[in-house]
Amino acid sequence: MDVKILLFCTDIETGCIWEFAMCRRGWMVTTAVTAQAALTEWEENPFDLILINAGDENLCEARQFCQDLRAFVANPIIFLTEDSRESNQVEIYEAGVDECIVMPITVRLLMTKLVAWLRRSWKIPTETLDTLHTGTFQLDSVRRYLIDDCGKQTKLTNLEFRLMHLFLNNPNCVLESSLILNRVWGHSAGGDCTLLKHLVYRLRRKIEPNPGDPRYLQTASGEGYIFLP
Repeated sequence: MDVKILLFCTDIETGCIWEFAMCRRGWMVTTAVTAQAALTEWEENPFDLILINAGDENLCEARQFCQDLRAFVANPIIFLTEDSRESNQVEIYEAGVDECIVMPITVRLLMTKLVAWLRRSWKIPTETLDTLHTGTFQLDSVRRYLIDDCGKQTKLTNLEFRLMHLFLNNPNCVLESSLILNRVWGHSAGGDCTLLKHLVYRLRRKIEPNPGDPRYLQTASGEGYIFLP
């Protein structure tokens, strides 16, 4: 299977390093140095994964690119940044990325992370999943759409799909954060509940009438989350 990567890197020299490393693995890499060029490439060609490396002066543009892309893309988006501030990482996750990596990072480790994301990006075989119906929602497992009782269809990212699939299979049950991390990410994610909080935040914005006062996806204090369809 051919792997196609879209690389949006604002620094040409750094972009060449990442591109060379990915091409050595036999991946097909398309590089863009501006957000507009990256969006144009996405519109014209299908990609399996998007890798973003933006300098400090381009962070706002890169975050907006993520937000625009996530509106219609379910593929993994990986974001590299040199800004280690928590506030910056939160804003990047809120823009819709799947993983924010604070640089520096070795080429070897980055390639290992990309392989892991590619391996599990479509880990759940769609042919083995039926459309799930639970209360107000149904989950179209083939197209990865969530449909409410009014017929509204919401495209889910890969991680959002995994989380909703887990909740719809376990309605009205408190799911511990550690269990969710293991089932959604395929590992414990180092016990980093921040990843889960960002994912829940994004999902609430998509499914809740009032994300600030969630009706369906509620926090079970000190334990995890519960889905009330």
